Parts: sequence; C-alpha cells; structure tokens
Amino acid sequence: MTRKQQYKKSLELTKNELSTPKAPTPEERMKQLTAKVPQDIIKFTPKTEKAMRLLEKQNTIVFVCDLKATKPEIKMAIEQLYSVKPKKVNTAITFKGEKRAYAIFSKEHSAIEIASAADII
Repeated sequence: MTRKQQYKKSLELTKNELSTPKAPTPEERMKQLTAKVPQDIIKFTPKTEKAMRLLEKQNTIVFVCDLKATKPEIKMAIEQLYSVKPKKVNTAITFKGEKRAYAIFSKEHSAIEIASAADII
C-alpha cells in the first residue's frame, strides 16, 4: 500500500504568525504621547452656561478634545498649554460625537484665574 501524501493546509499559521506583537515599553509609550501637539488634542473651550457654572462653583474647566485623545494625553496637553497640572480629568463623549474633558484643579489653583489668563473667559 502506498502512503497518502500529506499536504499543508493553506489556513494554518506558523509560530511567527501566531505570536502577538509586544506591548510598548513605558519609554516608547511616553514618546508616543509626547509626539502629539497639544493644540491638536485640545480644540476649544465651550462657552455654555454649564461650563461657566462648573468654572465658578467646582473649579473645573471644560475642553472639547480630539476624539482619540486619552486622559493622560489630555492632562499633558493642559499642563503644556496652561502651565498648571490638573488634579483630575474626566471625559465624556456627547451625543454630537465630540469628546469633552472636564479638568478639575486643586484648591491652590483657581480655575477662574487660569481661564482668564488663557483668555478662555
């Protein structure tokens, strides 16, 4: 009896093809974060009643940001543009499809002073 010849299936993957790409190291990740320009991340500040109320009562400035920007990127952009590090950044995507970042500042830094120095209000 002759032996049946075995063929390699075309859909089989080799070991190299199965391996997933390595995650970037922290140094590489920081290079990726700093590659973006802060003006590309933060588009503008809305001048709505709610934004002004948050500015006065909760020491928070509202920014409209790039949809793909992450919280650390937004935090770094605010720090580079306004020379003040926010305590916390919350984000929300509106039904209009824009990303809003709510930058909360510590009690030492007044959001009203930061906004007036940056010509936001």
